[in-house]
Amino acid sequence: MTLRELKRISFYLEALADVLFDENHSIIQPKVVESLTREELINIAFFLYQTDWTIARLELKTDQELLAIIGDDIGVLLYISAMLHRKTIEVLSFSKTEIDFFFSTKGNPIHYLANKETELWDGYDRTNFRSLLSKAGLIRKVFGVYPSSIREAELYQSISLPLACFDTLEEANRTLSNIAVTEKLNVIDLVVYQVWIKN
Repeated sequence: MTLRELKRISFYLEALADVLFDENHSIIQPKVVESLTREELINIAFFLYQTDWTIARLELKTDQELLAIIGDDIGVLLYISAMLHRKTIEVLSFSKTEIDFFFSTKGNPIHYLANKETELWDGYDRTNFRSLLSKAGLIRKVFGVYPSSIREAELYQSISLPLACFDTLEEANRTLSNIAVTEKLNVIDLVVYQVWIKN
């Protein structure tokens, strides 16, 4: 699915949440309840009420109590929309957790990178790891819009999330002025980089 399609779905979910809010919708559809795992219930409740709850406190709740905290379809829709948005900008981070998870579940656990300290990785190692992730279908190359203060060397640091990502360079360049207005910046304060995001 392209980023444009994900963004479109996210937009419609937010619009649907607005409609349901206006109609005082007060249930969670039974089919939706059946499809949610306990972990998802905890994540949705935490997403909606981070200032009121901690993950640890939510883990002590029953599924029915979690559903009561979530309240209705609006909360579920807002959570799904936020997760879809996150998928459109979640840049590969080269974190130890991410690398260990890949090699223990998808990759070859005896691959040289599985045992090499990430601080010692050079450009070849990073390219090799990106190639492994790409072949496994876990990442894809897109075009990210960043503030011009972000240098290319900083792209894969957690503090360097793009403002938006696009499937093509043309899409990214076409929307620069809209992003500048939204972010209260000048177009010259934005730059487009080719970047790898998680699928």
